Amino acid sequence: MERLDYQHLYCFFTAVERGGVVQAANHLRLSRPTLSMQLKHLGDRLGGDLFEQNGRTVVLTDLGRLVHAYAARIFATGDELLRAARLR
Repeated sequence: MERLDYQHLYCFFTAVERGGVVQAANHLRLSRPTLSMQLKHLGDRLGGDLFEQNGRTVVLTDLGRLVHAYAARIFATGDELLRAARLR
């Protein structure tokens, strides 16, 4: 069974939520090249580019939008789990 690297997924999610790779790298305390490599690995694992260049800006591809939607649900579920575990 193939496994998803959730650390790479979190890096991607953070890049989208923070508005870019530089902002995410700063937030995650990673170098920009390290974060970029993790994003590339995730894209390779999922079979396509997550971002594309649009002039001077970077935008999500269709795959990127799909992955972001799943990531949002995955990390929201993780937050719910943490809250539920604290309440028991």
